[in-house]
Amino acid sequence: MTIRLQIVMTVVFLLLFCIIYNMVRKRKLDLKLSLPWFIVLIGLIILVWIPDAIAKISDLMGVYSPVNMIFLCGFVFALILIFVLTTTVSRLAVRVRKLTQMVGILNKKLDSIEKNELK
Repeated sequence: MTIRLQIVMTVVFLLLFCIIYNMVRKRKLDLKLSLPWFIVLIGLIILVWIPDAIAKISDLMGVYSPVNMIFLCGFVFALILIFVLTTTVSRLAVRVRKLTQMVGILNKKLDSIEKNELK
């Protein structure tokens, strides 16, 4: 990998880092959901500047090729991200159900209060 490509990739990753940071700062993205992206971007910057690291890691883990190691890491990252998003959606569904029930109870109480006032 040439030094020029390393610089370009580092600039792109730092730009993405700044974009995600700005979204968190403006509260358009939750910090909990952005942490995996920050970790991946930091890891990618490290791998850009230490290109032999992925080969050493793949040898250490017993993966045949560094390219396969990159695909494995991407697959694991996608699975982790899907799991986090699934748990978040599940938690939000429970909250929506509780809020809907509370609104129903409050509407029923309001209706009974209005009926008592009309009498």
